[in-house]
Amino acid sequence: MPTAVLIKVLCVDESLAWFPSAAYRNYVRKSLLKLLRRSTPMTHGEAKRIIREVLSKDNVEIMLIDPRFCDSICHSLTSLGATFELSSNPKLD
Repeated sequence: MPTAVLIKVLCVDESLAWFPSAAYRNYVRKSLLKLLRRSTPMTHGEAKRIIREVLSKDNVEIMLIDPRFCDSICHSLTSLGATFELSSNPKLD
């Protein structure tokens, strides 16, 4: 059985983004939206809210129930300039 993964987004520094254009950010945003909805049961609105919080440089915790998409989500976050920590088997409150 897959274990849950917690991604703690610490900060987003746009100077570290791979391609800082608006078109690329929009592409990655749509990709993240699909990946989040596949990895955790959530509505379209909830996924958009999480992405908005990440891009507004807030500290955000993302719980992934299905860790198969963790690598792709981390890759997308890195391409946006995000710094994050991963925790496997987090305590579910």
